[in-house]
Amino acid sequence: MYRLIDLPVYSATPTAITAEQFNLIRRAVINSSQPIRIPLNNLTHVDIIIDKDSWVCVDNSNNDSPIVAWVNFESQHRDAIHTPIGCTKNYYHFAAGKVSATALQTATNYLTENFATAPVCQLPVARKHKKVWQTRTDSQLFCI
Repeated sequence: MYRLIDLPVYSATPTAITAEQFNLIRRAVINSSQPIRIPLNNLTHVDIIIDKDSWVCVDNSNNDSPIVAWVNFESQHRDAIHTPIGCTKNYYHFAAGKVSATALQTATNYLTENFATAPVCQLPVARKHKKVWQTRTDSQLFCI
């Protein structure tokens, strides 16, 4: 998110995202035309906004000011999809540590419930089988 560039970071630490969470969230972002916004049920006024470059927890009652953000994903030149992905976790608020674990778990649960991996299909123009990704509320299939 472009707004993060100009904001001072309270603290930054290198961290890793599990491959399961990263792959699930990345597939949802690829198949969405806009950033995904998920409210955190147990934290009022806190949402997680997920786009291709960053995952940011924001305070929606304070002009979407960031609380914590995962940025600089080391997904380039990946040689295995089952290994954790390194990134940087930026803290913008003193209570960001409490929000960060809840946010990733909430996003994972939400995307698991609302997006499902469809069975393998054969496309007429494809030479091999490809997995497809679809939402449960949408009948359109996306091949990835």
